[in-house]
Amino acid sequence: AEEQLELALSRGGNQAIVKRDGKTIYFGARSEAFEGRTPSNIRVRTEELVDLISKHKNVYILGHRYMDADSFGGCLVASKIALASGAKAKIIIDEEFIDATVKEIYSNMKYSYAGSINEFITSSAAIKEIKENDLLIIIDCQYQKLLMNDRIYKKAKHLAIIDHHRRNTEAIANYDFIYTQPSASSSVELLVEMLEFVDSEKYEITPDEATWMIMGIIVDTNSFMFHTTFRTFNVLSKLQRFGG
Repeated sequence: AEEQLELALSRGGNQAIVKRDGKTIYFGARSEAFEGRTPSNIRVRTEELVDLISKHKNVYILGHRYMDADSFGGCLVASKIALASGAKAKIIIDEEFIDATVKEIYSNMKYSYAGSINEFITSSAAIKEIKENDLLIIIDCQYQKLLMNDRIYKKAKHLAIIDHHRRNTEAIANYDFIYTQPSASSSVELLVEMLEFVDSEKYEITPDEATWMIMGIIVDTNSFMFHTTFRTFNVLSKLQRFGG
């Protein structure tokens, strides 16, 4: 019963979850996800994540297969949080598994931000590098079969998940930290909110990076037509202050 309650709360919306003969059945969940985030709640979750990151020297950040702008932008924000927490972070990216928008961004980074490319690593290289005490952060995804490369997940011993999609019984369960909020417009929105509660002197967001993060919100809200709240525009205003 406690497992079903946790699942229902993490999914958001008005619903009931019943486990019958080993099968989970969902009733309701037709309404919009309810707003469950407050500044104090976000601060607590951020402190939990920072505490977890500080226990690991290296952090690897992984999105979903055919990475879109929200997954990419969320990974960028997660790397800033890791940096502010005193860890070295690398974003895992395979060019054959990213969408056209992210390919254009990544190509631009190669020519205009050569130094930033050092923050990225292919999945094959990450599999060779990742050690037992390293942390893997999964962004914008909760399902093994949707990851850019699930071999990295299988090798990782410590795991954090941050996502704005609803969970179900197939979601990854062996995590050290999870923060899912279906009421959020995007993973970028969730992560930028967390930035407010880390040391701003230990990271830098360039105007182009802020723009790429904004693109993630635009894509997931269909140009602010869906799943947009006042929190979405608060995050946009923060990114604009970085020059986005």
